Amino acid sequence: MSANKSISEWVWKGFTILLSVIVVPCFIWVWDADRRVAALEYQAENVNTNVTKILTYIESDDSSELAEIKLSLELMKRDVQKIKSEVKAIKKNYKRK
Repeated sequence: MSANKSISEWVWKGFTILLSVIVVPCFIWVWDADRRVAALEYQAENVNTNVTKILTYIESDDSSELAEIKLSLELMKRDVQKIKSEVKAIKKNYKRK
């Protein structure tokens, strides 16, 4: 009877070790993945909300103001490029002297 008890004890110990080595880490991995997915879903909801707000703003009557801002930005970019080229020309002339 002690041999049967000893075998059943070893089987039980082996089973619990198997659980602790395989199942518990898998559970932790699944829990961590679920937590990360929940965080990504939360971020996606925020992004969708922000995109909806931006699209609503663009499609509203203020879109003409947005077009003016874009035009002003393009003009500023053109002016900055012109200033850069003039500065380069001045540097070249200064280095020659």
